[in-house]
Amino acid sequence: MNEKFYRAFEEKFYAPRQVITELRKQYLPFVLPLTKIYEAAEVFDIGCGRGEWLSLMQEMGFEVFGVDLDAGMLQDCWDRDLPVKEGDAVEHLKTLENDSQAVISAFHVIEHIPFEALRQVVSESFRALKPGGILIMETPNPENLLVATQNFYLDPTHIRPIPSDFLTFLTKYHGFPRVKLLRLHEEPLLATNMSPSLMDVIRGASPDYAVIAQKEGPPEVMASLSTAFLSQGGMSLEDIVRRYDERLLRAEQAENVRQRLRQSKVWRLARWIYNIAKKSKHALIPYSNSPYSQSSSVVEKQKKHASYSDSGNVLRELNSSSYQHLASISPSGPYTFRSDICRSRHFLMPLYAYWCQQFREKPRLHRKQWEFVFIVHALHERGYLQASNSGIGFGVGKEPLPSLFAASGCKITATDLATITAQELGWATSEQHAASHADLNQRGLCEPSLFQQQVDFQVVDMNSIPAHLNGYDFCWSSCALEHLGSIHNGLTFILRSLDTLRPGGLAVHTTELNLTSNITTIDNNRSCVLFRRQDIELLILQLRKLGHHVEEPDFSTCDSELDRHVDMPPYSDDQHIRLNLHNFDCTSIGLIIRKGNAR
Repeated sequence: MNEKFYRAFEEKFYAPRQVITELRKQYLPFVLPLTKIYEAAEVFDIGCGRGEWLSLMQEMGFEVFGVDLDAGMLQDCWDRDLPVKEGDAVEHLKTLENDSQAVISAFHVIEHIPFEALRQVVSESFRALKPGGILIMETPNPENLLVATQNFYLDPTHIRPIPSDFLTFLTKYHGFPRVKLLRLHEEPLLATNMSPSLMDVIRGASPDYAVIAQKEGPPEVMASLSTAFLSQGGMSLEDIVRRYDERLLRAEQAENVRQRLRQSKVWRLARWIYNIAKKSKHALIPYSNSPYSQSSSVVEKQKKHASYSDSGNVLRELNSSSYQHLASISPSGPYTFRSDICRSRHFLMPLYAYWCQQFREKPRLHRKQWEFVFIVHALHERGYLQASNSGIGFGVGKEPLPSLFAASGCKITATDLATITAQELGWATSEQHAASHADLNQRGLCEPSLFQQQVDFQVVDMNSIPAHLNGYDFCWSSCALEHLGSIHNGLTFILRSLDTLRPGGLAVHTTELNLTSNITTIDNNRSCVLFRRQDIELLILQLRKLGHHVEEPDFSTCDSELDRHVDMPPYSDDQHIRLNLHNFDCTSIGLIIRKGNAR
């Protein structure tokens, strides 16, 4: 083959030197113990290429030597004064003395040579290795369907893929008593992905593998590598296919659950809420006249609002005997929001349909809508939504809360990211970013002149709240703090948000809660992180030490079949209480915190 052409091919498709060096470091546990056993630990690299492995081994204290046919690749070695030569590496292997080498390696070589040469590599390595010495052979993995059918043949010098079972057999046949198959270089998140896609099945198995074989040696030499040979890694095609089958089974079971739910009383009651709201003309009812005000009974409020035309009809339906029966589903009797996770029973309370009416939304079994209801009702029933009060919202986007609070007479500061930052993060094109004052009253929940008077919009980075924002009666955020880059940043924001409040002020925040694990989770990710129960409990301890009052959250999860249903991508718009996000089941959690007098 034309040398110039192949050099250009290698430059196009061969990974950078520093990347290869990092990948080779995964073999260190198999070879480093040998430097403590053999005074002269020699490494021979078959097809050494640019010498990444030789450089690494030299740094680790080995005596190294390599051979390669490609003079262009060897130039990198010569530039670094590595001991290499141009020639046939397999033929050079035959010249090595018996029991002379601590390590013999062949990285992406054996797929280029015929079977007889491969057999000689294995048999001659066994002869030349010291007792307890290591043979490493890395090659493309035909178990990966994309590699086996396409990527392998990208290199015209490849002869044929070599199945791992065959290479394992070959090393054992030639006398190696200890052989390790190590699958390599799969996507990092695949190991925790319990719901792989069809594309994951096609290309997800480890694209490379290595067979690591150890020659019989003294007990202390064999024992020094025992831990390395017990290590696990990589994904087999069988592993991914099994998970894919399990995903299909879960999807089938989920559909069966959906069908049963649609035939159940709970589902019919939920649809009944929807039909009630559908009749509404969405007239905004003042908070002081709400049928859920703490100052008077529901019966008194029913009488007081009998004169309302459209909204009154809806309220009479909401407070009818059949709807009161619906409310009695709650095991706690008269319902009051406290710190809690999103639950199906919340959607079945009269207050839920009532607040959706105020948002001018149809009630849905959706946790994002639940967050708005949670925040507004938590503030309302604690008496914070009064004309004399002020509030500040963080990361408000185009949510209805600023205009709804302004309509109640509250003075509101609504904040969001700078537009340029939102564009960089992909929020600017969604409904989850507000660029100006005009974005905050799109539903017309507040009379325009009152809105202009009551609402101030400011650009604020939630990771750096300005000190001049203080003295508010309440603050809130709706599923914003999980987008601050890390769990630490999100928890720090909650602590700092209390600095914006007067003593006795109320903070209400919602975010994402990991229901799958209290250990592994998504962290250090600007797109989204998932808070664990331990993160919330640590936050509560910190808040209480600082003298703040936190309403104890209920982390129990199995209320009903609706709660146990997990929405899978593509997500539903009307049955979304829980969802699977990057292989973690999660839902929303709301926290209610009253600022203490000590700060």
